[in-house]
Amino acid sequence: MSFVIATPDMVALAAADLADIGSGLTAANAAAAVPTSGLVAAAADEVSQAIAAVFSSYAQQYQALSAQVAAVQG
Repeated sequence: MSFVIATPDMVALAAADLADIGSGLTAANAAAAVPTSGLVAAAADEVSQAIAAVFSSYAQQYQALSAQVAAVQG
């Protein structure tokens, strides 16, 4: 007894939708790369600079991971 119905047209449509989602994510990641990884400290104090560095580091790590995922899905 089969509970899954998959026609070639449905599979092709799903693949196209998945490709569109991937393209959208790639564009969003590219648009967010500079604003998120190049954060400027809100003030000149040590804490503001340290927090900006932490968030910039997270952004750079995310961009690296995102590039690896894009390469796998490529």
